[in-house]
Amino acid sequence: MHRQPITIRNPRGIHLRPTTLVLEMRNRFAGTSVWLSGKSGSRVAIDSPLDLMGMGLTVGTSLILETEGPDEVLCATKLAELLQRTYDFQ
Repeated sequence: MHRQPITIRNPRGIHLRPTTLVLEMRNRFAGTSVWLSGKSGSRVAIDSPLDLMGMGLTVGTSLILETEGPDEVLCATKLAELLQRTYDFQ
């Protein structure tokens, strides 16, 4: 299992558009399981838009991204990049 700390940097948090990008990338790693863990100890599998958006990820939120599977390190790296990006959607 690979664990990576991340912080949400997008001023609007993780809303529908970033969620779509994160899940498209997540689905490229079908053999790898992905979870996000918050400070409260809650651990959520990231398998659908509702899973991710339901966490209410706002700017400044710190999490642990956990991946397990054949491409766990690459998967975590790619997802961390998307989750920590500042988006400029028009």
